[in-house]
Amino acid sequence: MRAQAQNRQMELEVGLICSRFSLRTLPWLVAATVLATGVFWRDSVLIACSALFALHAFELDMDAGAPWQAWRAALRCGVMGAASLLCGLVLWVIVGAVRLDWWTPANDRPDDVLLTLAIAAAICLLVRSQTHRLAFRLFADLVVPTAVVLTLATSTSGWEEAPFLFAIFVALAVTHVGWRRLQGAGAIWRFGDGR
Repeated sequence: MRAQAQNRQMELEVGLICSRFSLRTLPWLVAATVLATGVFWRDSVLIACSALFALHAFELDMDAGAPWQAWRAALRCGVMGAASLLCGLVLWVIVGAVRLDWWTPANDRPDDVLLTLAIAAAICLLVRSQTHRLAFRLFADLVVPTAVVLTLATSTSGWEEAPFLFAIFVALAVTHVGWRRLQGAGAIWRFGDGR
């Protein structure tokens, strides 16, 4: 009887570990898939959205294992800030390459892009619901989806600059988040030192 209880407990622990692993890796897989699809289709909206999905994945995983010592929290916040700034820099390089005609995005699959992003957003929402973080976030839940739909609608109706402007919007947002996270890391570090 005791052996069965131990086996059942072990099965539950293994299931919980697998569930946590999939909840931690699934958003990163979504971000990587959206990026790979964007590069393959040469679509600037998908490439820009992959940075937003990566930010979402990091934010979902950022507090795993908390509470920490102040230096660990500062380090984690600093890593997210630096990674966000790097993503923003890459997006700015892409925007510059498009503007200088070094790279020409195709942006010719608005229906496929919308479907891809809808599936990716649904997966991320499912993961968010499993982590009990379903609070409404204005930027992620309203502003970005509206901007994506408006970008795809206006680019379909003939305004070819819409995906370019969307990429600028995302580059600004990602760079801003990175800068704010780096500032937060410094504040956490100072707070942890007792100053």
